[in-house]
Amino acid sequence: MFLKKLLQSSPNEIKQRKINQIISFAGDGHLKNDSRSSKEFRDFLTEIDNELLIEYGHQCCSESFIDNGFAFQDIVNQIGKRLGFKVKDGLYQGTQNEIGFDGLWRFPDGHNVIIETKISDSYQIPLDRIAEYRKKLIQRGECEDDKSSILLILGRSEKSTENLEAQIRGSKFAWITRLISYDSLCKLMKLKDQLDNPTTISKISHILIPREFTRIDSIIDLVFDASESAFNIEQENTTTPIENKSSSSKVEVIKYKNEHFREQCVELVSTKFNVVFTRQSQSFYINEHNNTRIIVIVSSLYQKPNANGFWFAFHKKYIDYLKEAKKGYLILGCYSDENILVIPAELILSLIDNLNYTINNYSQHWHLQLNERNGKIDLYLKNHDNLDLSKYRLQNIEL
Repeated sequence: MFLKKLLQSSPNEIKQRKINQIISFAGDGHLKNDSRSSKEFRDFLTEIDNELLIEYGHQCCSESFIDNGFAFQDIVNQIGKRLGFKVKDGLYQGTQNEIGFDGLWRFPDGHNVIIETKISDSYQIPLDRIAEYRKKLIQRGECEDDKSSILLILGRSEKSTENLEAQIRGSKFAWITRLISYDSLCKLMKLKDQLDNPTTISKISHILIPREFTRIDSIIDLVFDASESAFNIEQENTTTPIENKSSSSKVEVIKYKNEHFREQCVELVSTKFNVVFTRQSQSFYINEHNNTRIIVIVSSLYQKPNANGFWFAFHKKYIDYLKEAKKGYLILGCYSDENILVIPAELILSLIDNLNYTINNYSQHWHLQLNERNGKIDLYLKNHDNLDLSKYRLQNIEL
């Protein structure tokens, strides 16, 4: 597929292209139902980063070109996938024998949402028609009456959305319909990215389901998760690694110089694997085509008189994420790109019982303490000899 190859071989060139140019490279250059161009474009969207995906959506809404509405529909569905929902892509144009919804999102609790995307609110949204899609899906057994709703996603607003909101409130579909802007949907995706917590998916889905919100616990939970995640990051960035109590040696902490070091690790690992990993949250990345998952965490340099040390917090949620993959790896960025370790999931999971751990009100995590000396990188183990991880350096591994 040309688009995928171009992304792998010339990522910078891709970033300089506008969305209409990208579509012109896909198949025959036009998005049509069940076409090669559509499949190639959707596959391409799975492999670009969040920032580029969001920018493409804005281009669809701000620039007029053929298929901009269809492309916007695909971008919104890709965001649904990155929010962690099971997504069924809809048709670009309805047919006599097929239901013409734009997307069907299934939430973790089994609730289904019929998606309707609109680039702007210039025209009245046909709620009757969308409600008919929902009715047909219920009749076909793809969703249930009491566990399904409609979500309208608006790209841009030419004016206040009060008229559109009034249209929804005044209709007989008010209690099954919700409206969200594209910008707000993107903010939810970014929030999930930052929280790095799998339970966030469920909490995000709750606020997209029509409800009166007399009780606002689900919103408070989401806000709490955000503050808790920020606290955990601050704690991990300021915690000194556990030292041998008998040692009085001084440790100097040197923060990695590149603030985008994690992303740099992902790029180098992607090049080595010859695949593109898509970011799902702060530390979670996936290649959906072969179900390979990686956890990417980074460490400052803890400089000691006789060795360089590195320290990582390995959370329980990492275990759950790696276990669900066909192939899984823990990527440890040890201060610089010369020391990036690619640890197979089965190895790190087998070592859990020999690692020090911390349990507090916020999380449970194990300590990965590494020392680099004379070219070797050793992992400290409680009840076992230290394990040399040197062969797992990115430059040394063979895939």
